Amino acid sequence: MRGRALVVILSSAAFCALSTRAQYKDECREGTGDLGIGEYVCNGGDCSVSTRLKDGRVVHQFSIEPHITAIDPNGPSVGKLQERDVLVAIDGRLVTTFEGGYRLANAKIGVAVKLRIRRDKKELEVTVLPGKGCNLPRITVVH
Repeated sequence: MRGRALVVILSSAAFCALSTRAQYKDECREGTGDLGIGEYVCNGGDCSVSTRLKDGRVVHQFSIEPHITAIDPNGPSVGKLQERDVLVAIDGRLVTTFEGGYRLANAKIGVAVKLRIRRDKKELEVTVLPGKGCNLPRITVVH
C-alpha cells in the first residue's frame, strides 16, 4: 500500500482573501508584531495559523512542533532562526499548547519574545523583537 500525502499551502495573500470572504477584516491586527517567519511545515498532526475563535481571539494551533521553512530576509528573525529549525516554545510556553499558540499569533510590536528551537538535535533559545507586519505565515500540512 502506498502512502498518500495531502499538502495544503496557504499563502498570506490567499489567507487574507479567504478571511475577507468570511468577513474577517482585521488579519493585520493593530499592534500585532511580525516575527519574520514566512512558512511553517507540519509533518502530520493538525496545524493552522491565525484561526479566529468564536470569542474573537486569534491563535496559531499546532498539534505537533512545526518546522520553519521560510524566513523573511528583511524580518526580525534573520540571523537568529534558520530554515529547518523546529519551533518548540515561545516565552516558555510550548507551541503545542493553547497559551503558546496564542502568544505566537499575538506577538506585540517591539516586545521581545524568546523562542525555543531545535536545531541539529540541540535546543537553543533566541530572542526576537517583533516588527510591524501582519504575522500571517504560510502553512504547509503534510499528512
